[in-house]
Amino acid sequence: MPAKKATACNVSANLYDNDFVVYFDCVGEHMCKMATFYVDPPDPTDECEKKVGGQCTDPLACRNALSSLRDRITEELKRYELGRDIE
Repeated sequence: MPAKKATACNVSANLYDNDFVVYFDCVGEHMCKMATFYVDPPDPTDECEKKVGGQCTDPLACRNALSSLRDRITEELKRYELGRDIE
């Protein structure tokens, strides 16, 4: 079965002691639909040119990841606003 093609990078957002930090990690240069390489076709050992130290720097992939995170957080907030049982 082929790997699922990602349209966003992995995202981790932290708010700790009022400091906000966001990390965008690559899903893997051979799985990401937004991966670009210096040569086409890429050598199997090539890394995506947007991957810097394991971090994704593609603006669209980062935006998509943040949008997905926002949507999931919004869903979670609704559970609290509606007074549903929280387990």
